[in-house]
Amino acid sequence: MDIPFSYWRGGTSRAVILRGEHLPGDSAALKELCLRIVRGRGGSLGPDFPSGKIEVVAAPTRPDADVDFTHYQVDWRTGHVEHRGSCGNLTSAIGPYAVAAGLVAPCAPETTVRIHNTNTGRIVLARIPVSGGRVTDTGDTAVAGAPDGAPVQLRFLAPGGSLTGRLFPTGRHTDVFSLPGGRVEATLIDCANPTVVVRAADLGVRGDEPDLDARAALLRDIGALRAQAAVLFGLVERPQQAATQSTYVPHVALLAPAADYTTADGQPISRSRFDFLSRAFIRHQHPTFPAAAAIAAAAATLLPGTVCCSNGAKPGEHRVVLGHPAGLFPVTLTLEDGQIACADILRSAHCIFDGVLHL
Repeated sequence: MDIPFSYWRGGTSRAVILRGEHLPGDSAALKELCLRIVRGRGGSLGPDFPSGKIEVVAAPTRPDADVDFTHYQVDWRTGHVEHRGSCGNLTSAIGPYAVAAGLVAPCAPETTVRIHNTNTGRIVLARIPVSGGRVTDTGDTAVAGAPDGAPVQLRFLAPGGSLTGRLFPTGRHTDVFSLPGGRVEATLIDCANPTVVVRAADLGVRGDEPDLDARAALLRDIGALRAQAAVLFGLVERPQQAATQSTYVPHVALLAPAADYTTADGQPISRSRFDFLSRAFIRHQHPTFPAAAAIAAAAATLLPGTVCCSNGAKPGEHRVVLGHPAGLFPVTLTLEDGQIACADILRSAHCIFDGVLHL
């Protein structure tokens, strides 16, 4: 089987992008194909975290979209292929890919691509720079943890309840969990992706550490928190199933008050430049911060009664900046009637190479 593909960077992530028309229509067969791409013949992507991402772009199934986009996350260790939840970083590659592949007509100087993410049922608007009838894939837009590139402005419309249908799936803005290290409070929020937000201090860390994976007790507590939260999110029936049946979501976000810190590559960052120290985990610490989890964590800082917000923010537009191991991640949120009307982030994207998969 020969399948054309493109390999793209979107934000801080990389993925194989496939056209839906080249793939089997059966869901089980498609998941098996994704697993073969990652594992087969040495693996196209390999086991390096955060790889294992397959993006499928197809003709739109909604009148308010230009393309459909489905994210598949392959856990090469267990063989589990997850299609619940999306990848916010890779969403930034879908618009440029759609224009480059001729699925959307280019319009200079900027083309807006309406992306229907089938994982969440939400629309994302991507604004793509275009010149000479082609996507502009070079530039000086800086995204912490990624090479400079051409800007891709993303607007996530109505991101709340992306998988569960509710911004706060438990009906509470704070829940209490019993972990091996003790009881902790956490906020379960479903905004772009299901995310567990917890105070870093409650897990015994400052929030500015570049690498927390060496702390076995911390990983044990985060794993237990994530497993219990997966049940409350409705992703699994029992906590023990989370490690094999819900390997991608929920994410876990640790937040702490802003403080001067140094990035993993030695760059000093003043507390005056951002709002919260942040560290993200799926099963291990993320080297930067997942874009969808950044939206969720930022939303939690604005809504009343969460672990990181007492009174709540006023309606309107708010900019929240997170400080992660590679640098800063700004998120702009529009708050209306206690809900997140939209979330705006800036990413960059470019095509690394095109090819054919021989499977």
